[in-house]
Amino acid sequence: MAAGLAHRRTVRARVTALFAVLTAAGALVTAAPDRAAAADAVASARVPAIDLPGAAGTSRAEAEKNLLRYWTPERIAEAVANGDRRAAPVKSGGPTAAQALAPVEGPVLEPVGKVLFTYESGSPGSCTGTLVNTPSGRLVVTAGHCIEEGGPEGEWHRNIAFVPGHGGPEELGVFTAANVAADGLWASDADERYDVGLIQLNDNAAGESAADVAGAFDIRTTPSTTADVHIVGYPAAGGHDGNHQEHCEDITEPTPPPRELIMAECPNMYEGSSGGPWLYEFDPVEEVGDIYGVNGIFDGRFVATPKFTSRTLQHVAWMEMAASQA
Repeated sequence: MAAGLAHRRTVRARVTALFAVLTAAGALVTAAPDRAAAADAVASARVPAIDLPGAAGTSRAEAEKNLLRYWTPERIAEAVANGDRRAAPVKSGGPTAAQALAPVEGPVLEPVGKVLFTYESGSPGSCTGTLVNTPSGRLVVTAGHCIEEGGPEGEWHRNIAFVPGHGGPEELGVFTAANVAADGLWASDADERYDVGLIQLNDNAAGESAADVAGAFDIRTTPSTTADVHIVGYPAAGGHDGNHQEHCEDITEPTPPPRELIMAECPNMYEGSSGGPWLYEFDPVEEVGDIYGVNGIFDGRFVATPKFTSRTLQHVAWMEMAASQA
């Protein structure tokens, strides 16, 4: 276990205080888990579909066991190799050719892992996600398009699971999803400014939360449009196999109009890296830092994130309330 893990866990009291403040301020949306919120609501959420042969009519617990059996090493390998489908020009004028920049060395961060899913068609895919430091230890933040395709016709992904520290020295297990949520403005309009998603995980068979096993990072609002950033992802294209965490460091800048995102020059964040964390004040020795963005769109050279705002933290607080009651 990483040396910084114990330090990460000591801040749970501060995180608990944050959720208490948000609740007292009436900032939480308390819609039913499987009811889509209106476009101006904090989030739309649903219990993820387990779409497996023989799963229909079984109990939720039995369905979860079926999902764990479904994600065999062979299926995980296929999902990891496929990555995800999200790519779009970040800078005006279209995609630019990838540059041969020296990769940034970094540790295998156990709170960062693979988000596994199947598309509506049944094809498996994967993104990157990160465990958020909350009292329950059950939340993963990722890109909205990693759990739902966005827009009025967008389909929710199925059979969602999370593998913390994938490709690292320790096997930390597969954690199944109990609930998922995308920002309402992503789910209704595919608005890339709100391409943020959350996954509520089930505990493992030993009763441990994913954060108990792997650790977690704090989450915060985006500090500014220009800030140091350390980005992590599992690219499955551009010469990468999806099984190794890739790192990138840069100073962020705003995307050219009309986009209202923040971008960094990271030519290694190909498909499969979607949802990977943007870490502020990252310390590679202690392995601590604050998540303030996720990989959204990538054009072969630049990757961009939505801005994390108080709306994002409200979204997290709402899902934490559900996770704490599970």
